[in-house]
Amino acid sequence: MTALSRRGFIAAAATAGAGLVIGFDLPAGAAPASPGAATVNGWVRIGPDGVVTLLTNASELGQGSRTVVPQILAEELEVDWAAIRIDMAPIQDRFGTFGTPPTFYGTGGSSAVRRQFDKLRKVGAAARLMLVQAAAERWQVPAAECRAEAGHVLHPPSNRRIAYGAVAEAAAALPVPADPPLKPRSEWRIIGRTVPREDIPAKVDGSAVYGIDVVLPDMLVATIMQAPVFGAKLGPLDEAPALAVPGVRKVVPIRGVRIAVPTPGRGPTYVALADAVAVVADRYWQAAKGLEALKPVWEGGLEPDLDTAKVFDRLRAAKAGNRMVPKAFWRSRDDGGETAEPPPYDLQAASTEAGIAFANAARVLEAEYTVPYLYHAQMEPMTAVARAGADKAEIWVGTQNQTGTRRVLAALLSLPEDRVSVETTYVGGGFGRRYQHDVAPQAALLSRAMDGRPVKLIWSREEDMRQGRYRPAALASFRAALDGAGRPAAVAATVTNILGIPELGRGGVGGAEAMGSVSETGIRYRLPALVATVPTPEAAVPTGPWRSVHTTQNVFFFESFMDELAHAAKADPVAFRRSYLEGDARAQRVLDLAAEKSGWGRPLPKGHGRGVAFWYSFQSLAAAVAEVSVLDGRLRVRRVTVAFDCGTSVAPDNIRAQIEGSVIMGLGSALSEQVTVSGGRTVPQNFDAYPLIKLEQAPEIDIHLLESPACAVGGAGEPVAPLPGPAVANAIFAATGRRIRSLPFLAQGLEVA
Repeated sequence: MTALSRRGFIAAAATAGAGLVIGFDLPAGAAPASPGAATVNGWVRIGPDGVVTLLTNASELGQGSRTVVPQILAEELEVDWAAIRIDMAPIQDRFGTFGTPPTFYGTGGSSAVRRQFDKLRKVGAAARLMLVQAAAERWQVPAAECRAEAGHVLHPPSNRRIAYGAVAEAAAALPVPADPPLKPRSEWRIIGRTVPREDIPAKVDGSAVYGIDVVLPDMLVATIMQAPVFGAKLGPLDEAPALAVPGVRKVVPIRGVRIAVPTPGRGPTYVALADAVAVVADRYWQAAKGLEALKPVWEGGLEPDLDTAKVFDRLRAAKAGNRMVPKAFWRSRDDGGETAEPPPYDLQAASTEAGIAFANAARVLEAEYTVPYLYHAQMEPMTAVARAGADKAEIWVGTQNQTGTRRVLAALLSLPEDRVSVETTYVGGGFGRRYQHDVAPQAALLSRAMDGRPVKLIWSREEDMRQGRYRPAALASFRAALDGAGRPAAVAATVTNILGIPELGRGGVGGAEAMGSVSETGIRYRLPALVATVPTPEAAVPTGPWRSVHTTQNVFFFESFMDELAHAAKADPVAFRRSYLEGDARAQRVLDLAAEKSGWGRPLPKGHGRGVAFWYSFQSLAAAVAEVSVLDGRLRVRRVTVAFDCGTSVAPDNIRAQIEGSVIMGLGSALSEQVTVSGGRTVPQNFDAYPLIKLEQAPEIDIHLLESPACAVGGAGEPVAPLPGPAVANAIFAATGRRIRSLPFLAQGLEVA
């Protein structure tokens, strides 16, 4: 976590009655906000009425950010966390989460807490000191005799007490402490405590507003059909059948839209919209019936003969075009927890060492692993409401990518960015899918076509599934030079992800920034002479980030191969991993706890087995042990034990909820989920053809949290999701002696019980 610079704080003496506004700014030396802009530019506002408002840049995806983020501020500010009001921040650089300096506003890469923990503590501490000073000056007593408590300043010697709101305006005129002292961990009362989720009541009583719930005056509703073969063009279109449906207002074809989006610091990023036809009506079902009545003609396609077999042929062929990967990815460590920087590692020297090791190997162990495309399966289909006039545009959308959304709409509509507003709703499941740019610009085009009337665009579930931005299919090839004892003297890996081709507008504006740097995830083991390459072939299937991003594939690959290495060395899988974590006490502690709590080493009945997986990602460490039974070809995952260390647990029960969801999602993707390709299009049309994990298939989940106070705060929403797949695969081997090297398990002749 990058510490805030001494000059990174700003305070604005607001206009009369506005209270205290305090926040943190752009790089050191940036100009402070003007008084008139104080309520816009500050992160935290304390009004005369004592109401504390925190402007947040974290979309609520179900991960609990609207609860956890206020806990951090409340701890240092000495207020009741439940009394803090949360508003979405405007899209300005000062509210950025990613980039250097932070200039990109979005939610991903498990960033809501880990990238703001230090910042929000310092903002709260600075505001607290200023309020105390203002009260002391009013009372004409030394500030050292005063203290803050429960939204008030107290002067114990005189038994006086004053509410924050009464001194907020005076506090706003004081200089901002450059480096405010933070409360010691021993005095924390809110951080580390589980509190009720702020968003749950509204989700239970139905008052929570998702994109699909937005209603505006004079609003129309639309649905859409996009080219089913990726890259196909919309041909001649007879609009009459749709227009004959009662309530249908207009049929809007979308053809050849390619948006050049200016991107600061580099050339334009191109976002392509698939050719499509939309029907706009008074109600959704009228629009759906109108769309059903159309018989659009689709011409051509980028790869109309593409199928799954050809995708994997392309992945295997791409191994000849290797490129070396950044060293930090393969050797990312925090040296016992004090820093997030990886140790020095000379990849070229390792390559030379590996060549010698392979030439002198007692034997060479080889393995190939594959994973399929995956759909995000978010509960809410893609939805946006747009009101796009000639001189300004507004969008209401559940997005993970506010900066990118505004940039794309501004470029599409030829408007200045400050004339485009993005209103973030609750998000009905993100998992990386809502980083991409398709539904928002489509809705804006439809609003323009309706002369600026607001239009709500709702994709059907079938359309959502046909037009995903899928997790890439991937293949990994491993070779290990083994010595006489069966231990690796060198390991060479090729990990190949297949990307969507540029004509599909792959990725999202700002998406690469949002994924976090490679130094935040990687192999923790000190394997000798580790070399790796990552070719990136392309295919006409759109791809994008999926929960845990590239670790979703890599953990299955590497942790499966680590198990094969342990078997080759005739070593216990946990002890084998532990030996390559020598000197890494934090990692060993996580692995040891998962093994202990799972009963690792205790005998199991015939046909039962345990498997382990471990990884470091998003500055957190996680280990999982799966216990399975495989009887008469029926696989049952009985228990998953997780040990997790994110440095500091701000809200422990919320972290447990994130881990439970990660286990279920990761397990479902390994057991049964896959997107196949045929005829240049993806095959699943709805959930009946995309089997998600069922309630009766869910295992017992046993979670154990560890604290590492000296370490940076890590993410909690993504690090565990990749672990169930390899843990279960390794458990299947322990139970049956059979290696599963391809996902999902259902496609490997196993029935999932």
